[in-house]
Amino acid sequence: MPSASSNRRSVLNLTGSLLRSLAKEFGGPGVIGIGLAGSFARGQGSGLSDIDLNIFLRKPPRSKRESYMLHYRKGYLVSVKRVGLETTRSSLKEPQLAIWAVPGLRQMQLLYDPTGKLAELQSLANTFAWHRLEKKAREFACYQLLTAAEEVHKILAGTQRNDPSKIVYAAVGLTLSLTEAVAVHKGLLIESENAYFAQVQASMGKKSSWTQAHNLAIGIKAGAAFRKGVAALQLYWQTFRALEDLVPEAHYEVLQPTLGLIRRSGYLDLRL
Repeated sequence: MPSASSNRRSVLNLTGSLLRSLAKEFGGPGVIGIGLAGSFARGQGSGLSDIDLNIFLRKPPRSKRESYMLHYRKGYLVSVKRVGLETTRSSLKEPQLAIWAVPGLRQMQLLYDPTGKLAELQSLANTFAWHRLEKKAREFACYQLLTAAEEVHKILAGTQRNDPSKIVYAAVGLTLSLTEAVAVHKGLLIESENAYFAQVQASMGKKSSWTQAHNLAIGIKAGAAFRKGVAALQLYWQTFRALEDLVPEAHYEVLQPTLGLIRRSGYLDLRL
């Protein structure tokens, strides 16, 4: 395992001892390698950023709970993603997966790679050429457009019946589907999920009719994004209250500090 000094400068936000401790804790039998991904790997980590650990396994996880879990360590939220090595390798062959996988692998800091398999996988990402997937990308984008027609019908039916629940649910699905269609069609390698919408809009033109419609569909207009964010935080709090009696004790490792952040933000009392 490399020392902190052998990682890129971004990793210096995290101590070498913490990284070694995390790699040791979440490693174990079946683990081929461990990589640091996300904002800290990109040099953009902050006090509220989570530590993204990618755990590569010989065999893929058997359940969603095994494939993704959250923890709190040393004041950081730690996101642990477990994935089969071959599953990740295969994702480089599918355009809708490659737009996410390629940048993630390129950015990843190798914390544990005794066999060199992760370095080999990262090398494949570094030499990735989009033109090999262009035919598949066109087919995927057109199929997304085709299947999104169902959401169009639902929105139109919802407007006729004055059914806001139906309209909004279908509109969310339609918007996400069309965003993905454009991202794949354009061959955009998404540097961060936080920049996903901005990258797609930039590819279509920031002042284009598509971007104007997209902004309205996702709710980005003056003050709307902030209100949506605050409303979502309040919704998280109220959902916890609704499920409080059912929550396993082990979940409080993550829930307690998360709820504390919401409470200290002052947004619970903000009227929207």
